[in-house]
Amino acid sequence: MAGSTDNLVGQQIGSFRITKIIGRGGMGTVYLGEHAIIGSRVAIKVLMERLATDENLVARFYAEARAVNLIGHDNIVNIFDMNVAPPHRYYLVMEYLEGKPLNYLLTA
Repeated sequence: MAGSTDNLVGQQIGSFRITKIIGRGGMGTVYLGEHAIIGSRVAIKVLMERLATDENLVARFYAEARAVNLIGHDNIVNIFDMNVAPPHRYYLVMEYLEGKPLNYLLTA
C-alpha cells in the first residue's frame, strides 16, 4: 500500500487529517479521518485518482451518495459531505462505525 499513488495517509482533506486506510474497493479507498480541531472521526471514501478523469465514473460515485441519502435508513451510514480536493480527488465524508466487516461475520 505504501507505494500506491492513492495513499493519502497523513494528508489533509477538507477539515480532516487522514490517519489510516480502512478499506479498498473497486472505485476507491476508504480512509479514517480525524477532524483537525474537534477530533471527531469519519470515514472518507476517495475515488481512485486514475478514475477521476472519467465523467461517467465520477457521476456514479456521486450517485452513490445521493442514493444513500434518499434511502435514509438507520442501517446505512450517513454521508455528511461530498467534495473535490485539488487536483481531482473526489471524496465522500461518511459516518465512521467501528466494528468488524460483514464478510468477517459471515465466515466466522
